[in-house]
Amino acid sequence: MHSKANINVSVSGFNSPYQGINGPHTLKLTRAELLWAVISVGSKSLQDASSGGFLRIGQHIGNSLLVLTNIAIVNGDLSLHPIFFTMDQSERNIVTYKLGMALTKYLASELLDIAWLEHADRLIADGTIKLGAGSRKRGDLVGKDLSGDWHAFEAKGRANSPSPNTISDAKIQVRNIVQIGSSAPRTNCVSLIRTDLTPISVILEDPQSNESEGVKYSISEEKFLITYYSHLVELLRSSKTKIRTFSNVEYRTLTLNTAGLEYGFGLPVEIYQSPGIARLFVKEHLQHSKQKSDDLELNYHIGKDGIVAFFNPLIDE
Repeated sequence: MHSKANINVSVSGFNSPYQGINGPHTLKLTRAELLWAVISVGSKSLQDASSGGFLRIGQHIGNSLLVLTNIAIVNGDLSLHPIFFTMDQSERNIVTYKLGMALTKYLASELLDIAWLEHADRLIADGTIKLGAGSRKRGDLVGKDLSGDWHAFEAKGRANSPSPNTISDAKIQVRNIVQIGSSAPRTNCVSLIRTDLTPISVILEDPQSNESEGVKYSISEEKFLITYYSHLVELLRSSKTKIRTFSNVEYRTLTLNTAGLEYGFGLPVEIYQSPGIARLFVKEHLQHSKQKSDDLELNYHIGKDGIVAFFNPLIDE
């Protein structure tokens, strides 16, 4: 995947201020954007390196690359690579799951300005989220946008035609989240990623929760952001890194080489040192800066969360 690829997105159910995104869309995705999304969304099983989770961090990065090697561009459209169909079912499940999460992350950022999206299970496991009484089935992702509002997500990835209940069950789960922090979620979103279609296609809906009883998350922004960046901070802290500059911001970066492919990621030095200030830092230093390289040879992308993903050779700014 060395150029932009089309994905089809069908959006419905969103009210003000998001009603303008309803309808069909064809979005163009670069491989650097996909690398950013698949690395930054993390994994629900990630643990702190100090508790033996460093291996899981390495597995997460390896699985991220597995996604990239299993996609292709067919007549300009994002599609599964033929190699995908030669793998065993467990490997296919990893690719479908990771790709579904990555595309959900990309669309949340691109369409809703949700810069940070994290697994609820991971936030609950490390104590970032405190569950209220009467917890039920719930959406699997928690998001925060650049304005500071919270969002709830339920993401599904399917490599074949989904059952009629897939969307309806997902809507029930995400509608069960009635409070994050001190208020109701700004949106309760369902995303269904169809990898069996060409181009790979996504349904994105907001089923509009009006329930007063359900799952309530007690959470602070600072702890949420610390958990969000923790897997990348731990990997950078324990690796040989390089300081590089993107959009006039200094980044601590790590370059990896797998099967001859050089790729990497990085965090602004300030976020690496103090992840809890990320939203304020992004709004002040990165919100209006260039996020995508104009030249495909540069091949990098800065997400709205400040994380940069890149492929080498890379021409430093």
